[in-house]
Amino acid sequence: MTSSPTPLIRTVFSELADRIYGGDSTQDVLDDAVHLTARLLPGADHVCISTLMPDRSLLTRAATDEVALHMDALETEAQEGPCLDAIEADAVQRDPDIARNTPWPRLQRLVLGRTPVRGMLGYRLLTDTGQQSALDIFSDRPGVLTTDVADQGALIASFVSVALTAAGRRDTADDLRRGLDDDREVGKAVGLLMASHRIPEERAMALLEEVSRTTGERLAVVARDLTERHGRQS
Repeated sequence: MTSSPTPLIRTVFSELADRIYGGDSTQDVLDDAVHLTARLLPGADHVCISTLMPDRSLLTRAATDEVALHMDALETEAQEGPCLDAIEADAVQRDPDIARNTPWPRLQRLVLGRTPVRGMLGYRLLTDTGQQSALDIFSDRPGVLTTDVADQGALIASFVSVALTAAGRRDTADDLRRGLDDDREVGKAVGLLMASHRIPEERAMALLEEVSRTTGERLAVVARDLTERHGRQS
């Protein structure tokens, strides 16, 4: 008998929300999501989150272990499986016993010969990042990934989708803020050079860029160093 979904929902929401609002990166949220799924979902022995690339290979974004990582490679080799189908068909994929009547015969041969995996689930992750990704769950025991477990997995996948969207938006906002801060630093440094050396804006900018190339430092770092040194001397 599987556990009630109510505490499952509460735990997933709470732990992923703590990550997001604690300021952790998208990668931290990805890593937490796979380990949280493995801890909470019955039969989830190996878990990964994967993104479909333009050449139909799977890029592993996060994985609980080497088996989960290897499953992406095998699915890419077979060009069929729960991750690819979950993404392309936009539907939950479930094979509780890959040794029997599997919809993925090429993957079956690879998995049975190279891994302990016997059951698998795949869920498309719906985010606004533009990436096509899926949450993939693998069990070493046949028959453990029941329809009840699949329903609970769908709840987890929904919360993971929301968490990744929120984390991605926060990362984008942080990048924009950093970009604006950098622009302000460069603007201040250009103005300082123009006033100190009576040179035009283009020449001041060229000087900063030359120092940046020579030192290997980002332009904003060079600009910040210049304005800070001037502040200490004035």
